[in-house]
Amino acid sequence: MIRSLASIRAEERRPVIGALATLVGIMASHALLETARDALFLESLPPERLPWVYLAIAIVAITLVQVQQRFFSGRDRRAVLGGLLLGSAAVTVGFWALLRHPHPWILGAVYVWAGVYATLVITRFWMLVDDVFTIAQAKRVFAVIGAGSVLGAIVGSAVARAMAIYFEPRQFLLVAAALSALSGALPLVLLQSERRREQRVPAMGRAPSAEAPFCPNPLDLPRCVAMVRGRAYVQRLMGLAVVSAVALTLVDYSFKSTVAESLPGHALAGFFASVYLGLNLVSLVLQLTLVTRLLRRFELSRVMALTPFLLGAGAVMVVLSYTLWPVLVIFPVLGLKAVDGSLRHSLHRTTFETLFVPLTRDVRDQVKAFVDVLGQRGGQALASMAILALVTLPGAPVLLALAVLGLALVWVRLAHAIRDDYLDLFRQTLDDAGLARRVEFPELDMASLETLLEKLNSRDDAEVLAALDLLHDQGRAHLIPALVLYHPSTPVVVRVLEIFTEAGRRDVGPLLERLASHTDPEVRAAVLRMRAVLEPDTDRQLTAFLDDPSAVVRATALVTLVAARWIEGQKAEEALRGIAADAGREELFALVASMQRQPHPVYASLLLELVEREDRALQREVAVAMAAGPDPRFVPALIGLLPYREPRQAARDALLAHGTDALRSLAEILQDESAPQAVRRHIPRTLHRFDDDEAVQVLMHELVRTRDGLVRYKILRALGSMRRHRPDLSLDPVILADAVDRTLAAALRVLDWRQTLERDGRRRPDTPVRKLLLESLDHKRDHATERIFRLLGLSHPEEDWERIYRGVNATDPVAHASSLELLEALVRPPLRDALVAFVDRTEVHEKLQHGVAFYRPRRLRYEQVLAELLEEGSLGLRSLTLYHIGELGLVEFRGQIEELRASDSVFERQVAERALELLRNVGEQAS
Repeated sequence: MIRSLASIRAEERRPVIGALATLVGIMASHALLETARDALFLESLPPERLPWVYLAIAIVAITLVQVQQRFFSGRDRRAVLGGLLLGSAAVTVGFWALLRHPHPWILGAVYVWAGVYATLVITRFWMLVDDVFTIAQAKRVFAVIGAGSVLGAIVGSAVARAMAIYFEPRQFLLVAAALSALSGALPLVLLQSERRREQRVPAMGRAPSAEAPFCPNPLDLPRCVAMVRGRAYVQRLMGLAVVSAVALTLVDYSFKSTVAESLPGHALAGFFASVYLGLNLVSLVLQLTLVTRLLRRFELSRVMALTPFLLGAGAVMVVLSYTLWPVLVIFPVLGLKAVDGSLRHSLHRTTFETLFVPLTRDVRDQVKAFVDVLGQRGGQALASMAILALVTLPGAPVLLALAVLGLALVWVRLAHAIRDDYLDLFRQTLDDAGLARRVEFPELDMASLETLLEKLNSRDDAEVLAALDLLHDQGRAHLIPALVLYHPSTPVVVRVLEIFTEAGRRDVGPLLERLASHTDPEVRAAVLRMRAVLEPDTDRQLTAFLDDPSAVVRATALVTLVAARWIEGQKAEEALRGIAADAGREELFALVASMQRQPHPVYASLLLELVEREDRALQREVAVAMAAGPDPRFVPALIGLLPYREPRQAARDALLAHGTDALRSLAEILQDESAPQAVRRHIPRTLHRFDDDEAVQVLMHELVRTRDGLVRYKILRALGSMRRHRPDLSLDPVILADAVDRTLAAALRVLDWRQTLERDGRRRPDTPVRKLLLESLDHKRDHATERIFRLLGLSHPEEDWERIYRGVNATDPVAHASSLELLEALVRPPLRDALVAFVDRTEVHEKLQHGVAFYRPRRLRYEQVLAELLEEGSLGLRSLTLYHIGELGLVEFRGQIEELRASDSVFERQVAERALELLRNVGEQAS
C-alpha cells in the first residue's frame, strides 16, 4: 500500500483522492443494497427465480443507459455522475418505503435496482476517471483508485453485518441512500472540470475520421455493430465483457442457490454480510499488495488471464466435489465465489478499465457505454437463459461448473489475443505521420513514350535530361533520335553521347565527324571517348587532338590513347606524368575525369600522387577514378580520405569496389585503439556498405570491445542500417543483451555522478563551468538512452523502436505514456523495470532504485566524482573537470593534472596547463 501511494505524484493527488473517495461511497452504498437484496429475495423466493431477475437487470439497464446517453451526452461528466448518485439515493429511499409491504414484484424490483445502480453509476464513474489519466498514470494509480471499490465494499459489508444484528435488511436501504447522496457531491468538489482538464491533457490518439462508424446510442445496433466490426480491438473488448459477464453470473447463481438450499432464511442476511465482508477484505489486501505489482511487473494480458485461470481451477474442484463428495460441495462453491468476490472488483476491474484508457476520448465514450451495457448486461442475459435451460436438466450443478470451466478457457484465450491489438493502439498514437515509400517506376506504355519523346524538344534542359535518363533507364536508348546531338545545350549533347556510347549506337558515326570540331571542348572530349569505344582504329585522329588548344580535350585524348593501348608501358606513364606536371587545376580535373571513364592500371601511380594534394574536390574525383580501376595500393589512401566530408562518399564507394582487401584493412584500423578517432569513427558506416557477414562480425566484436563511446555509437548506427536493409541479418543476441546492460549501467552511473554534483554543489560556488559539466552529463545520459533504443532495435527488428524513442522524449504526456506501455510489453525483466524507470519522468533516486540490478548507487563525495570523471570520462568531460578543479582550487588533484599534461590531445594539455595555473594562483593567494 505504501509503495502504491508513493508512486502517486504531487499533481495526481487531488484527482486520485477525489476518485478514491467517490468510489468508496458508491461501493459502500452498493454493498448495502446487494446484501439487502440477496437476503430479502432468497428469504421469500426460490433461487430458481434468480435467472429471471438477471434477465430483467439486463433489459432495464440497457433501456436506462439509452435514456442516459440521450439526455447526458455532451454534459460535464462530474455533474452527470453527481446527479446520478443523488437520483439513485432518491430511488433507493422510494424502495425502502415500498418494502413496508413486501410483494414478490417489489422484491424483484429491488434486486433489479441494485444491479441497475451498479451499471449506471459505476460505468459513469470509470468513464470520468478514464478521461483524467494517461495509460502510464493509469497503471500507477488505478490500483489505488480501484482499492476504493474494495474499501467501499468492506465499509458497506461491515455496516450491513453490524446492522444485521439489530435491524431487518430493509433498513439497509436508508443507509445505502445516505451514502449515495454523500458521494454525489465528491466529484464536483475534488475532480477537475471538463474545461480545465481539456486544457491540461491533450486528447489521445488520432482524431476520429469522418468515415469511422460511431455508436452514440448503445441501442442503435446497426451503427454499434459497424463500429465493432471496424475495430478489432473493440471486438476483443466486447468478447471479454460478454464472456466474463456470463462466467461470473453463473458463479453467482451457483453460490446463491447452494447457500439458499443449505441455510434457513432468517440466517441469510448475516451469512451474506459476513461472506461479503470477508471477500472484500481479501480483495482489498490483494488490491493494495498484489495488483499494482502485477501490473508493473507483467504484461496486462497476462494479468488479465489470472482471474479466469483461477475460476477454471475452482470449477474443476466443484465438478470433482459433486462427483466424489456431494455433501461437501458447498466448500468448493464457496472457493469459486471467493475467486469471484476477491478479484472481480480488484484485479479484474482494474485490468479491464485499463484497456479503455488507450482509446481516443470520442471512441472511448461510445465503446465504454456499448461494452458495459450490451456486453456485460447482455452477457448476464445470456447467462440467465443458459441457467434457465440447464436447471431443467439432471446434474445441473455439474453442468454449470463445466460451463464456467469452458468460459474460463475462452476468457484466457481472449486475454491473450487482445495483446497485439492493445499494443497497436499505442503504436498508432505514436504515428504522427505516414512513412514515404519508394515506388518502382512502371513500365512505359506507348502514351508515356510519346510524352517523353516530346520532352526531348523542350526548351528546359532539365526536362530534356530527365527524359533522356528515363529512356536510358528503361532500356529505350535506341528510340532517342540522333538529331538530338544538334541540341544547343552542351550538357544535353554530352549526356546523349554518354548514353549512345553505353548503348553502342553506331548509327551516329557521320554526326561524330561534325561534332569533333564543336566549339565546346566538353563536347569534343565526349566525342573522343565515344570514338575510343565504337571506332578503336582511329588512333591517328585521336593523336591529332593531343595538340588541341583545350586542356580538357588534350587530357581526354591522352587518356583515351592509353586506354586503347595505342600508348603503352613506360611511355604511357611518362606521357601522363608530363601532362599532370604542367597541368592547371582545370586540366587535372579533365585528366582525372577521363581516367574515370576509361580505367587502366597504368594510372595507379599518378592517382596516388594526385590524391595527396590538399584539394578536396580533386580528391573526390580521384577516389571515383580509383573505384573505376581498383588496385590494392589505393586502399590506405582511400581510408585516409574518410575524415574529410567532400571526398568521403566517393572514398567509401571506392573502398566497396576493392572488396575483401578494403574490408580487412578497415577492420584492422577499427580494432586499433591507437588509430586516430577521426578515421575510426567513419569506418563503421563504411563497413556497413559491404553488407557482408564478415563486416557484421567485425562490427559486433567491436561493439562490446571498444572503449570509445563515439565509435560505439557509429557502430550501432551502421548495424541499424544493415538490419533495416536485411531484416533476416543474424546478430548475436547475447552480445546485444550484454551491450544493453552495459549501456544502461553506464547511464545510471552518469545519473549518480550528476546527482552528487548537483546535491553537493549547492555548498560550492555556482560557476559557469559547473553548469556546463552538469549539461554535459545530461547530454551523455541522452546519448545513452538513444544507444539503448538502437540496441533494442537490433535485438527486435520487428518493432519500430525509433517511434517508441520519439514518444519517450515527447512533451505530449499521452505519447510518452504510450511509449512506456510498449516498453513494458516488449522488454523482459529485469531490464524492463529499470529501463521504464530510467526513461520515465521520475526523480533520479527512483531511477537508481529501479536500476539496482545493473548499477548499485554509491554515496560519493564531490571530489570522488571529479576524480572518476578525470579517470574515466570522455575528452570533453575530462577537460571541463580539469578546469572546474582549477577554479575550485582543489590542490589534491595536482598529481593527476600533471599526468594529463602528457596527453595525446593538444586541447587536453592546454586545459591541464590552465588548471595548474589556477591552482598556483590559489596557492599564492593562500600564502
